[in-house]
Order: sequence, then C-alpha cells, then structure tokens
Amino acid sequence: METPRKSLVAIGTAFILSAAVVAGCGGSDKPDYCDKVDTLQDSITTLTSVKVEAGVLDNVRSDLETVQSDAEAAVDAARSDFPDETSNLEDSIDTASDSINDLPESPSASDIAVVALNVSAIANAAKSFEEATSSACD
Repeated sequence: METPRKSLVAIGTAFILSAAVVAGCGGSDKPDYCDKVDTLQDSITTLTSVKVEAGVLDNVRSDLETVQSDAEAAVDAARSDFPDETSNLEDSIDTASDSINDLPESPSASDIAVVALNVSAIANAAKSFEEATSSACD
C-alpha cells in the first residue's frame, strides 16, 4: 500500500513531466514568414480597399509602397520555400508600380483601369502566396 507521501511525489512528478512536455510543445513552431505574410495581407487589404480613380492616385502610390515593403520582408523570408508564389507576387507588384509611375499627369479612364487591374493582380498573387503558406502558418 502506498503512503500518502509517495502518492504526492508521484503526482508531483507526473505534473512536472506533463508541464515539461507542454512547454516543449508550446511556443511558436511557425516559420518566420507567417507574421510577415499576415502583415502583407493587411497592407494588401488597405491597398485594395481604395477605389482606384484619378483623385486618389497619391493614396494608391503610398499604399503600394507599403505593400512593396511588406512584400519584400515576406518574400525574403519565404522565397526558398515558395519560389513560384514569391516570384509571381514580386512580378505583380513591379507591374503595378510601373503602371502607376508611367501615368500621365492627367490619366485617362483607360490608364486608371490598367492600374486597377494591376492592383487586382497584386491581390490575387498575394492570395495565392498566403494560401501556399497557410499549411505552415495555421
């Protein structure tokens, strides 16, 4: 028959071992790029929430700069694991940036439509990138 003291020691030991196992499993085992992808998604949401039209092009430029910065961080962290997705994202951002930078002072409706399509392409590339990383980040 066990003494109460031996039972307490056994329970205490089991508790400590359980805590050690939980601590070993705790923490973030997510890759470094997960937070960066989340930040990128937030900046993409800001960029795509603006209706692209002549009067807001400065806002679109500014939002695109934020997306470029956030994408650079996410791409640098994830490029080796997701080369196709990161390349597509970079290409879409470069294309949108070029289309905004090439706008005349008084852009036509078709000029603005091209920018809007390119912003949409960024959103699609970012979504594909986010979906590709989701299994490691969820």
